[in-house]
Amino acid sequence: DPDWDGPVEQVDDYPRKGDGPGPVKPKVPVEPKHIPYVDAEGARVQLIQETVSVYDTNGKLLRQENIIDYTKRNIRGNYADLSSFVRKWSQTEKKEAMKDFTLYFGITAFLSFLLTALFTRRLIPVLKSKKMGQKILEIGPRWHKSKEGTPTMGGLSFYCVVTLLSAAAFAVLYFCGYQDKKALLAGVLTLFLAASNGAVGMIDDGQKLRKKENEGLTAPQKYVLQLICASLYLAGMKAAGLIDGTLRIPFTDVTLDLGFFYFFLALILITGIVNSVNLTDGIDGLLSMISLVVAAFLIVIGYRLRHLPLVILASGALGGALGFLVYNYHPARVFMGDTGSLFFGGLFAGAAFMTGQPFLILLYGVVFICESFSVILQVGCYKLTKKRIFKMSPIHHHFEMSGWGELKIGYVFSFVTLLACVLSYFAF
Repeated sequence: DPDWDGPVEQVDDYPRKGDGPGPVKPKVPVEPKHIPYVDAEGARVQLIQETVSVYDTNGKLLRQENIIDYTKRNIRGNYADLSSFVRKWSQTEKKEAMKDFTLYFGITAFLSFLLTALFTRRLIPVLKSKKMGQKILEIGPRWHKSKEGTPTMGGLSFYCVVTLLSAAAFAVLYFCGYQDKKALLAGVLTLFLAASNGAVGMIDDGQKLRKKENEGLTAPQKYVLQLICASLYLAGMKAAGLIDGTLRIPFTDVTLDLGFFYFFLALILITGIVNSVNLTDGIDGLLSMISLVVAAFLIVIGYRLRHLPLVILASGALGGALGFLVYNYHPARVFMGDTGSLFFGGLFAGAAFMTGQPFLILLYGVVFICESFSVILQVGCYKLTKKRIFKMSPIHHHFEMSGWGELKIGYVFSFVTLLACVLSYFAF
């Protein structure tokens, strides 16, 4: 009787009416991630994220509707409290979703690490045979001269691995019917931003090697290319409805509608982060170690936000950075070059927008920001006063000139990044 409003007894996972013979077992196999039960009308119900699918006793699909509308009209007895029912569904769905997240995280991170390490190992002798060695600037630390000739452009290894693995994972999600299409599109656009910036770095590295000096593309040429990449990314995000000109202030509930000015700030943020990450790649293992910390933080945020594409991208970055660090750890056998540093910069900048709080990267990317501002302050102060603030910029060279070893700088900067990431976590 559709109008029956009597009690429902909970038996295992299936409620039954009154003194009925027992739980009604669904005839259609139930996948583990779905919550099955029998409603007040005796129909078998299946919950998948926010959609309710109602079947008859023969397993034929009768209708699909929104969970809230369905529960308001159909749930009886033990499920009469709508909020408790939705909460029970959400908790179970979340547990099952976490299993999927862990699977994608584990596979992507492991394969990224393994393939990057193997690719880099094979790439080093090829780069040496092509005489693709790093040229050291005369104005750099004098002890860096011993590194001249070390193969560069090694970032090509994780550039290829992370891009292909992430693209493959996104394709699997799409063809398996992943529900959150906007999140998936955000992942694809962020992968584009990372890959396109990495391509700019590849062109720059190629120019340096062709000229046999540590100067490739000019600063204006590189920045124009980066602006094009960032503009295309933001245009895609806007068209998909993933950004709308509204800025949320971290650690508060305050939002500001900046309109067109938001996109101007976003352009500055993206290109600024990309170049700041590039400046950080100045000593053995430094950027690889910091990237490990930032990638791990983004994985945690991806779990917290239930953002699977973000977890996939960050897992790829984590595995790629770790696999490359095997050969980039002091004393480095290979440098990532602009190919790798601009790729990481683009990925971290795009991932910041995927979290919904893009400007929070100014906190958890504090080391990147300090590296960039140390150069700006040094150049600005010298032009105005002919005096220098730091012994050398970027700031990691200042600490080198002060007697710190490369490993100490790497560990201290990574620890500072870790502290900033822990603080940033509470903004979500």
